Amino acid sequence: MKTRNDRLLLNAHDVALMLNISRALAYRWMQDGTLPALRAPVGRVVRVPRAALEQWIERNTYTGKGGGAHA
Repeated sequence: MKTRNDRLLLNAHDVALMLNISRALAYRWMQDGTLPALRAPVGRVVRVPRAALEQWIERNTYTGKGGGAHA
């Protein structure tokens, strides 16, 4: 059985924990395209691939060294 830490697809709760944001904000970012997300063809199921979230974090991390999102 997979644990939370090795899931390939994350729900809003998992994303919120990883980013230290509210679940509502995580869900909004998943819905509006801020975060890379997969949507089920039917219903409201939205998931974020763990690898894509890790890449998103890396791309959007300000390092203060001329890189990152705020360079």
